[in-house]
Amino acid sequence: MIQPALPEDCEPIFSLLCETFDPYVSHLPSREKLLRLINDQLVYRIVENGEIAAVQCLERTGTRGLYIYQTLVAPPYRGRGLGTLVIPYIPGCCAGSCSFFTVWVIDGNERSVRVLQRSGAVFDGLEDTVLIFR
Repeated sequence: MIQPALPEDCEPIFSLLCETFDPYVSHLPSREKLLRLINDQLVYRIVENGEIAAVQCLERTGTRGLYIYQTLVAPPYRGRGLGTLVIPYIPGCCAGSCSFFTVWVIDGNERSVRVLQRSGAVFDGLEDTVLIFR
């Protein structure tokens, strides 16, 4: 059910990322960076009815770490448990080649926090502040 994204998935995934996340807070990849991540097999997806239903983008941190960069479930597919499939998938299958995984979650996203905690993630106490100059 979860498969590596293909280069032709770049534009639909990029659109989903832009529609779902705040560009000031979420540190979204450019199209070029997203395509590099796809080509490096660091983007995974679930497809249902010919549409991308869920996505997980990863990024390497050092030689033994993976950052769970972005995880999303498309609006029509939310509430069906796809997040509980995609969030723990990568740490489970990459545990042999990675020593640690990191993830950042926006305050108030309790659903993601619960899924991550059930997958073994623990809060490290770090918090971020985003400043925007106008």
